Order: sequence, then C-alpha cells, then structure tokens
Amino acid sequence: MIAIVPGPRRAASASTQVTAIPRPARMPAGSSLVDAMVGLLLGTLATGAAAMVFLTMRSAYAIAAEQRELEQRGAALLDAIAALLRHAGWHPDPTTALPAPLSGRDDCGQPRLGGTLACDKPGVAGSDALLIRFGGDHPAGDPALPDRYLTDCSGYPVPIAAVPAETRPALSARTADYLTANLLYVADGADGEPQLLCRYPGRGDGGSGGGSAGRTWSTGALARGVETLQLRYGIDRDGDGRVDAFLRASELGAAGPGAWCSVLAVQIALVLRTGVGTTAALPPPLPLPLLPARMAGEQGDDIVFRPRSRPNASRRVFATTVWLRNAPFRAGSPC
Repeated sequence: MIAIVPGPRRAASASTQVTAIPRPARMPAGSSLVDAMVGLLLGTLATGAAAMVFLTMRSAYAIAAEQRELEQRGAALLDAIAALLRHAGWHPDPTTALPAPLSGRDDCGQPRLGGTLACDKPGVAGSDALLIRFGGDHPAGDPALPDRYLTDCSGYPVPIAAVPAETRPALSARTADYLTANLLYVADGADGEPQLLCRYPGRGDGGSGGGSAGRTWSTGALARGVETLQLRYGIDRDGDGRVDAFLRASELGAAGPGAWCSVLAVQIALVLRTGVGTTAALPPPLPLPLLPARMAGEQGDDIVFRPRSRPNASRRVFATTVWLRNAPFRAGSPC
C-alpha cells in the first residue's frame, strides 16, 4: 500500500494582493424631518401664490362688473332725464300764454312746490333741483284718455286733454295750463344712500294725475347712488335761436322770471357710485371734474365734485347737453 505524503505549502508571493469587494450602501428607509419641513414650505408657498392669483382675478372681475353696471345705470339715467327735458314745454296750443317750461334752483334740498319752486335746506353735495312742465295732446277730448307718447318720470302716460277750469287747483292760472310737472332733485334715502328722486302728480284716485299745480304728489326714486346733480341752462339773449351762454339757476333767477323763457338747452352732470365698492384700502378719492369752467379760476359745485364719504366706492361722471324741442321761440308762445 502506497501512502501519499503532502508536500510542504508554498509561501504566498509578496506580489500577490487580495482585493475586498465593497458592499452596496443601504438605502434610507424614510424622509428626514428637514425634508418634510422643506416640502411643507414649498406646498404652502404654492398654495399662497394660487390664492393670491385667485383673489386678484376675482377683484379685477368685480371692478369690471361694477364699471359695467355704472355705465348701464348712468346711460339709462341720462336717457330718462333727457326724455323729460324733451317733453318740456309741449302743449297742444303753443300760442297760449304759458309759464316757463323749466324752473330750477341751485344747491336745493327738500324742494317745495307752490307758486314758485322753493328750497327748505341746502342740497346733497350742492345738488340742484329742476321742475319740468309739459302738457298733452287733445285729439279725442277725453280728459281720462292718456297720450301714447308722453309719459312722466313715474312711467305713467300723460293725459291728453286740458283740465277744465273749474277743476284746476287755485294756485296759479298760468301754471295750471300745463297738465303735469316733474320735479327732479337729490336726497338721502333711509339708509343714507343718496338717490335721484322725481316728484310727480299723484294718482291715488286711479286717474291720470292731479295737474301741474299738484293737488297730490308722489315721489319715486329714479336711481340710487347719485351723489350730486349739477345743471346749467343755455339761453338765447338776442333771439336768433342760438345759445349765447350757459348760466346757473341763480344767475337766471337774478334776471327775472322771464329769463327762463329763453332757455334753449340744459347741461347735465351727475356723479354715480356703486353700492358696495372694494374692501381694499385706497387713498382718498381724487376730485372729479363735472362741467367746464367758464373762466379761469372759477369755482363752484358744478365744476368739481369732491367725494366726502365711501372712498372705496367706484364712481363715474356722466354729462350731456339736451336741447329743448319745445323751446318758446320755436313754439311762438308769449312766455
């Protein structure tokens, strides 16, 4: 039997190197607190930016809607006033001696009707008052039959027959020649909101009104948010049918009651504001120009309006000039 004896082991060579295989790094099991805080901060910033964009867009939309509403209300209000002024002085018999179709007062609050237009206190923001007189046609001879074309500020048709002399109020025979009258002025409502009011002959008896002398009167609001109403009157001084100057009511009144018969046109300027307005803090509102100054340095409520309340409300100025269709010089009336 042969026995195999192992030989002696060789010593490892000095040049031989053993390389260790690195183990892969262990992946983290979760996020650290710092990572969570950074993510929360970024999410908050993104949410805040989105909310700011939303609020900005909503505010811009609200302002645009308010401006659009102001445009519609202001245009409709000017149309209503212009329609009344175009009715002024209309009468089926223009050769009859009639009072002036218009009568106004500057800075007039709480006006009273009687033989003349009077004011019990100053107007709201210096607002003016205007009395417009007109009559109806008489094709059928029925005092109860309304006209199809003439309406007063209440929207009711105007009677088309002359009021019998025995039924006229005993105030003024000249004023009674007109069948109706509308009085425009500005007053504060029960909630303090200024509004343009119109006083017209009442219809409590179901009829067509109490006549221009006004046995009974009713008052209705034409528009809310009217902060001021300013008027000037274009007069013809030389009888050529052209406006020579625009005067205030006080300047016309100083020339005597007959001066109102020379009025051919009316300049209107009013300030209309929104009911809500923005909630953002705004600087004090700037003065709003109304009617042009007639000379350098002229002052007056009809030239510049300075808001005294509601600085955050949106405001707009509406102005126009209305020419009278039934001016006395055209109708041949001995007004």
